[in-house]
Amino acid sequence: MSRAARRPTASAPVKTAASPSVETSTRAWHALEARIAGKQIRVTLDGKQRLDRPLDRAPVGRCGLWSKADSKVLFDDFSVGG
Repeated sequence: MSRAARRPTASAPVKTAASPSVETSTRAWHALEARIAGKQIRVTLDGKQRLDRPLDRAPVGRCGLWSKADSKVLFDDFSVGG
């Protein structure tokens, strides 16, 4: 399953910063955490770091969740802090 870290840009509504390929079990809850500090993004899945990379610029604006159209995904305990 692909987990994409996405951010808005001036030239397009959404640009994929990275898309690591990760296998996950189905019909199970998973813990996904993304932390952005300045121009650095770190993502963990079930406690294991999956992404740690710099961004072109610090993101601004809204935050949302996305999944592929052919998948059924439930989200719980979603929060954004600053």
